[in-house]
Amino acid sequence: MDANHEIIIPNKGLPFKMFIFEGKNGNYVRNKHWHTSIEIFAVFKGSVRFFLNDEEYYLKEGEFVIVNSNEVHSIFAPDLNLTLVIQIPLVVFEEYYIEKNFITFSHDSNYCDKDMMGIMKEMYRAYVAKKCGYEFLTQTKFYHLLYLTYEINIHYQFQHNHQLYPL
Repeated sequence: MDANHEIIIPNKGLPFKMFIFEGKNGNYVRNKHWHTSIEIFAVFKGSVRFFLNDEEYYLKEGEFVIVNSNEVHSIFAPDLNLTLVIQIPLVVFEEYYIEKNFITFSHDSNYCDKDMMGIMKEMYRAYVAKKCGYEFLTQTKFYHLLYLTYEINIHYQFQHNHQLYPL
């Protein structure tokens, strides 16, 4: 089966798209697809099976996966879950490209996971509460998340390559 291209449109007034995964009620399959955005798939309750470049990841509560631009992925959610999806257009990372229109992230399991999960939860809560100034709070949390995502990538590169590459 070929993978479908998914077009990402950010939430109104924000530089990214954030939503609760449509497979939250279980018995759900999202077939192979790809997009040019970076995607973070964070499980807050339950579990899901995530397939990324033909490798399977069993994500449970408190875990997330980072999907790079153009990576083919699919999801199987057999049971109830609460999963937050954050899709970040590549243009957000323009100043950090390692090649023309290209940046890649690696997720070193357990490095900053708790911090990132907490920030994503706070981001979503601020966004859905829509209290006065929520856009500022949501974006503040978003930029903190970007910083940690970048920090994880630098940490991963150093641990696995013993050198830093400018991004």
